[in-house]
Amino acid sequence: CAGHGTCVGSSGGDGSCVCDVGWRGPTCALECPALTTAGHPCSGHGECGPDARCTCHASRAQGHWAPPACATCVEGWLGPGCNRTCPTGFNSTKLCGGYGRCDPATETCDCW
Repeated sequence: CAGHGTCVGSSGGDGSCVCDVGWRGPTCALECPALTTAGHPCSGHGECGPDARCTCHASRAQGHWAPPACATCVEGWLGPGCNRTCPTGFNSTKLCGGYGRCDPATETCDCW
């Protein structure tokens, strides 16, 4: 099991691997990205799939995190939990009304 899991075959098992936390694949050779010190893959903001790729959280409750490691906010989302947005313009769905960029430090628009 590539040194990252336990073989279920020594006592009548089928020879498959049970992977350690943060490892995936049939032989536990695929490492999940961005394992936290608490043992949570994907920076603690997503789930590690069987292919060791992160599926990042994408909700206001859990934040909107960007792949590949779910360590930064998806464009348009900000704050420590990636659950806030910069304002949109009047009668517009675009951030800053399409006439500026969002400053994540101040959570305001820098207009062009």
